Amino acid sequence: MGLVIQKNANGYEYASLRESYWDPVRKKYSSRTIKNYGRLDLLLKADPHAREKMQAEAKAYEASKRKSKENALKANLDRPLPTTILSETSKYDDSRCACLGVCVLRKIWEKFGLDRQKIIQDSSENTAFDFKAAVFHAVAMRILMHKASAARWLKQSSFLYGACDLTEQDLTVATGIIGKQKAAMIPHLATVLDADVSRLQDACENEDAVGCLAFVLLIELSRTLTKKGIRLPLSDVVEALSSAVLIEIANPNGTSLYCKTGTEDTFQKVAAVFEIGKLPTLTDADTLRSILGSDAL
Repeated sequence: MGLVIQKNANGYEYASLRESYWDPVRKKYSSRTIKNYGRLDLLLKADPHAREKMQAEAKAYEASKRKSKENALKANLDRPLPTTILSETSKYDDSRCACLGVCVLRKIWEKFGLDRQKIIQDSSENTAFDFKAAVFHAVAMRILMHKASAARWLKQSSFLYGACDLTEQDLTVATGIIGKQKAAMIPHLATVLDADVSRLQDACENEDAVGCLAFVLLIELSRTLTKKGIRLPLSDVVEALSSAVLIEIANPNGTSLYCKTGTEDTFQKVAAVFEIGKLPTLTDADTLRSILGSDAL
């Protein structure tokens, strides 16, 4: 929520720093006060720049909180995660969750240094949102949930790689911007993939720029698994990655890692290769806070 100015019954305006948080039991957002600044007129009388300073403090607090959430998840992904196979997932459609398959794609994305690609870097300087994060999520969505809406994807990616700062419009704008750079992008992608430029052009002839990036990630995913002796149909791997979801459940058991029945073994194999959430056994579910950090909600 940030800086909030409210007028009381006497007509005085009071400033405070407030935040919204998710109540998993009531399944709705609530708000709470982090800091009370006091009467706005008195604050401005003492310091004409008080409003700007409070706004800056509010922005810094929000940025710090988002970063803490993301870091908490990344730090905990390398330890065993609680896993439960849920039989009726449809009743959890409104629950907040995080698709762990994104983490595997992110490993490849960072390996290839795609955020540092000149085309993406140059474009990121001309957007008000995190363009690099938006491009990555557009690509990940194309691979894991190509039939889903951007809104559903961002909900599935809560706390992961800047998703909480993005909107549906950001993904649409990023896709449009990067789409104009397809021809210039192909040579670089061929280099990181160690492939022939003309062959990559032919393979991506009917794809847009996001599709080209998705193709490169899928090729490297297949290569990496093959090198480790894991030979599975790529469609099965993608299904397993898209089905491995941390679901927040409002009950005493807290949060479960749901793997669609029949895909849990595949996900564990892929997760082991990419060192994402080592899942040797199916255990009781833990709470979301223990995975994402105590201030996750």
